Amino acid sequence: MRKLHFGLFIASFGLSISVFSQKSDSLENNSGTMEIKSDNLQWILDELMVKWKNNKEYCIEMIEAMPEEEFNFIPAEDMMTFREQLAHIVTTLHWQMDKLGFDNHPEFTSNSKEEIISSYNNLFDYLISELEAMDQAALKDSVEVFYGESSIQRLLNLMDNHIAHHRGQMIVYLRLKGIKPPKYRGW
Repeated sequence: MRKLHFGLFIASFGLSISVFSQKSDSLENNSGTMEIKSDNLQWILDELMVKWKNNKEYCIEMIEAMPEEEFNFIPAEDMMTFREQLAHIVTTLHWQMDKLGFDNHPEFTSNSKEEIISSYNNLFDYLISELEAMDQAALKDSVEVFYGESSIQRLLNLMDNHIAHHRGQMIVYLRLKGIKPPKYRGW
């Protein structure tokens, strides 16, 4: 039994050494931010494309789930309405896309549920087309944002995180109205 445990220890130790000695695609620099070191970044763009297509579909499913007459629902004082959540996501995406140089984004119209869905379709299609056209080397480029300097890759991840945060709030809005939210859609 001791030989088996020792053999498993040696095998796992060897695997750990192998994993840790492989070249990393990123490395933390002196400012605490990740600096991308690899030259082959197409896989990152490919994964971002999948993620943003899922973001589009999941957001639209969320909008479709809420009846239009409930778009001004506000769960508690000092919170945004469902409609304001939708507008906030787009407003923030516009600001973030401007930082990325994607400054020809479609306008957001929120007069009706149909217009909001159309605006979301147009916005995500635009963002996805910009990602499709992006050179993989651009992921390493830096942009100045409210928290300091950021790589484009990091900003794209922040954009995704922000959408997920507010979409999570919209799930609560739906549940408070007795509506089953759409099935989770991740990567």
